[in-house]
Amino acid sequence: MFQPPNLIDLRGRISAIERNTLKSGRRARGGLRAEDIGAAGLKRALSFGPEAVDTRFGLGGLAFGAHQAAAGPGDRTAVAVFAVLLLARLFKAWPDRSALLVQEAETLQEDGALYGPGLHALGLDPGRLALVSARDGAEALRIVDEATRSGAVCAVVGDLRRGARKLDLALTQRLNVHAQQTSTLTLLLTPDLDGTSAAMSRWRVATAPSRAPRRYLGGPTLDLELVRNRLGRPGRWTLEWSSEDEAFRLATPLRPPVVLTPVHQSDAPFAAFPGDRAPGAGGEAEGRVAAHGGR
Repeated sequence: MFQPPNLIDLRGRISAIERNTLKSGRRARGGLRAEDIGAAGLKRALSFGPEAVDTRFGLGGLAFGAHQAAAGPGDRTAVAVFAVLLLARLFKAWPDRSALLVQEAETLQEDGALYGPGLHALGLDPGRLALVSARDGAEALRIVDEATRSGAVCAVVGDLRRGARKLDLALTQRLNVHAQQTSTLTLLLTPDLDGTSAAMSRWRVATAPSRAPRRYLGGPTLDLELVRNRLGRPGRWTLEWSSEDEAFRLATPLRPPVVLTPVHQSDAPFAAFPGDRAPGAGGEAEGRVAAHGGR
């Protein structure tokens, strides 16, 4: 049976990673080592950081399994940032592991590739992220499935467009089983949340205004709606990312803008039309003269 060259190359790379993993004493299958349990942010699940979010999950964060996220129309960047920040959290917990990003060729052509310096600024080492361009949606799903089953990487991100139409209950259930067996976090980025899915969690992601001191840029801020949660209750939060701590934190509400009365404007009621006089006030010209201290 014919196999695309990029799929053959991926299998070879995964096999090489597995061999190196075994040499270093880590099992490719069977879950975590004892020393991984105490790693920052990783206690059988991936912690977001804020307790208000983590307590919504029975394990204290995202469990190993398939998780689905979608953004609103015209806001695909938001869901990509969400996946990148989760990978940064995971890399902090597992300093010696790598992740795999699978994108359809059509998506790559329309949306472009990830920018290495931008990833580094967010706290993610681009050298630990392998990128694969799949020919179509079906091939992208096959790669996601095989990579999750292999246990060679700590996370697999599937940036799906046409492949999202092929996601069904059976496939997501299989991803859950494989991910739990190999301690892998599988993120499925889709255009919407339609259709049936056995994903452990389903998210709707949108960008939110950044909070920052004056004359400084704030951290990336996302509005996250947990639409479905198989291990707890849904919820909604606005989270800000800290690149220094490589963690989320609850964003402080923005204060409503305070509109001050201009110093050159009279306190008298506005006239209905420019030529009209307000009751008890002079004409437009007289008002301007009075406001500037004229005679």
